[in-house]
Amino acid sequence: MNTTQSDPENAPSVPARSIWILFIIVILVLAGALVLVVLLTTPPRQSTAELPANHPSVGADQETDLGSVHGDGEASAIAVTLIAPADAKARYDEGKAAFVDLRPGDAYAAGHIADALSLTSQDLDARLQSLPPDGLIVTYTDQANEATSIRGAQILIEIGYPNVVALDGGIQAWQAAGYPVEQGQRLSE
Repeated sequence: MNTTQSDPENAPSVPARSIWILFIIVILVLAGALVLVVLLTTPPRQSTAELPANHPSVGADQETDLGSVHGDGEASAIAVTLIAPADAKARYDEGKAAFVDLRPGDAYAAGHIADALSLTSQDLDARLQSLPPDGLIVTYTDQANEATSIRGAQILIEIGYPNVVALDGGIQAWQAAGYPVEQGQRLSE
């Protein structure tokens, strides 16, 4: 008799219960891996502190700037291009740019680029809807608050306006270049 061949009658038997336990363990490990993959690939949900500026729950009865209504001011990964005042003025003269003033209402009233949209009013949602959906939008603030202008541009991009830039140097750079500003509060649209 050859001893190298296995004898099925003498082979140790594996109980059926052990096979089922092994099967259940494999299924649980695969399910855990699937849950982990879903958690790692799903983008985080927005909290109410990070709602877009045009969201209905943002206080429409108070005057504020766009940067402060969009959460805690955390930085966005969206890169924003700065546009030189001369380039912005050329687009303005051609009628190819809409300007968005992100400063508080009193600063806007003291002097702003003609026809600039103030986003610090009670009718914020209507004003956002009046922006050209595919046209160039130029955001600006004061030179000292240029980060707010950049953040405002990021927010507009996040809520669906694909062509947004920030004015390099703010309203002061615009005025220093000799470009006109107008005074007074813009009437509601």
